[in-house]
Amino acid sequence: MKLEEMRQCAADTLTFFIQAMPDAPFTEGDIVFSFAKKSEMASRALELCAQYCPEKIINGSQLNHLRKSIAANALIGREKSAVLVHIDSKIGKKVFRRIIIHELMHVFCGKLEMDGEHFIDIYGSGTTPDVDPEDKA
Repeated sequence: MKLEEMRQCAADTLTFFIQAMPDAPFTEGDIVFSFAKKSEMASRALELCAQYCPEKIINGSQLNHLRKSIAANALIGREKSAVLVHIDSKIGKKVFRRIIIHELMHVFCGKLEMDGEHFIDIYGSGTTPDVDPEDKA
């Protein structure tokens, strides 16, 4: 797929997702899609985190995976969230849609609190509400 086809497919898949999941804790305007070459995935993820989820920590292992093997990554922010996608001209539309739905499910789950456990705090930033935000694991 060409980049423009990927952009359109991602937007169409987001529309479908929200229609299929009307109780989703986000709207189409809350999701930002960003596309990067494989060599730029890690640096683009850091840029998106700084903009949409500044408290999130991406460790060295995660950066390494982004550089080598990640097709897409959901970066869940408290307001807007980003889905970073590796530009791959060899990927088919069906597989690409599956990847986008997978990432949107990460955002869906991350936005919901599971059993009052502050899921986004624990898995988004590595802290819980009763821990000083400066004391990150």
